[in-house]
Amino acid sequence: MKKTLLLLISIFAFISINAQTIAIDGSKTDWANVPILSEPGVYPYVKVYTDGDNVYYMMELTSGEAFNDTKYDALRAYIDADRDETTGQKSSWLHINAGNDYDITSVISPWNGSSMFWSDQSIQRSYNESFAEAGFTKIQMANSYEAGFTGTKIPLADNFGISISYKTGEAEAVYSPANNYDFA
Repeated sequence: MKKTLLLLISIFAFISINAQTIAIDGSKTDWANVPILSEPGVYPYVKVYTDGDNVYYMMELTSGEAFNDTKYDALRAYIDADRDETTGQKSSWLHINAGNDYDITSVISPWNGSSMFWSDQSIQRSYNESFAEAGFTKIQMANSYEAGFTGTKIPLADNFGISISYKTGEAEAVYSPANNYDFA
């Protein structure tokens, strides 16, 4: 009986820890159990969380730094949806092993061959001085291909690459982390 009770408690604790709910509301508390992808103790902190229907990402800067939320690209994500460097945007200087299929600012924009195709699929975003978070539904990504898109439609794979850039003040964008395929 004790072993069964301990097993049930362990299963419930595992499910509770792994069942995460992220709200794009400017609060860091719902990110507490999501691991830091950048080096712990070294800012900026970057976290990414996916569930069956959504992709969420956040960044926390050092105290004293603040996102410039008047810029549409204060927090920007580049997504290599299919882990194929031959599709999407290929850079000779940034994340050279990736083919970024989507550029996400306040909207989801797929790459149409060698140029970006602007979409009206708005995403959720929140800024709170040195903390920013954003999220979108996977169906929004599929819907970002509007009339006039002539490129190849690339769905989000189970494992995809993501990199994030950010702006503070009037400074140039800072790119962090490198494109990484470990998100599922």
